[in-house]
Amino acid sequence: GKIAAILEHPLQALEFVAKNIKSFFNLGLAGTAVGVNLRINSQFFDCPRMGYKPYGYMFLFAPCVILLFRQHDNRQLSPKEAGE
Repeated sequence: GKIAAILEHPLQALEFVAKNIKSFFNLGLAGTAVGVNLRINSQFFDCPRMGYKPYGYMFLFAPCVILLFRQHDNRQLSPKEAGE
């Protein structure tokens, strides 16, 4: 399959990692958060028994809102928008 082909060619594997570096970073960050939570037996990531709906909606929609504003801030202005 595709993974076997990537492993057979180290340069292609490096290119694959370089193209997907943000995904690997996010995967590592998520794994670290889960690992820290398990290590310290934290209650921080537990969903509350009361008021769980706002917590759940925040969990689902907050990343979308953050990405929306981040994309909006990083967009390229057209010459007309830039006032040229």
